[in-house]
Amino acid sequence: MYDMGATNDFYYLVAFFPEPLQTDRITIEGGLTQLGNKMGNIPIRQGQWNFDFSIDMKKANKKTTITPLKGSYTTPDGMTVRLKRLTRMVQGVRLEHDTELSEEALARSPQELWKQQGLKFHLEDMQGGGDPKR
Repeated sequence: MYDMGATNDFYYLVAFFPEPLQTDRITIEGGLTQLGNKMGNIPIRQGQWNFDFSIDMKKANKKTTITPLKGSYTTPDGMTVRLKRLTRMVQGVRLEHDTELSEEALARSPQELWKQQGLKFHLEDMQGGGDPKR
């Protein structure tokens, strides 16, 4: 779980799964002894916040749609991005892609720094607006 901070009403903890869940029921368990973090400038609070609850995913799974995507783009620097699929779920949207570096780009990468390559993107609505926090 990732500590996203707090408001007057909530404390945000978020969990990201590496793949969409393929089950009709999940159980969430937590054993927290500290909230907050110095790097995020969120005050540290000690305590015992243990919880567990189950979620029935059947209705949510029925609304999940997967759209295969085709297409790729190679940057002038030699990174190729290949689109794989777009998964729409009630809890969010997942855009899956692969990246690959050309031989020339790999040669420019010191030692094994290429293993840390990443891709960041910004989504906008039809009017060109987007969430500046993402």
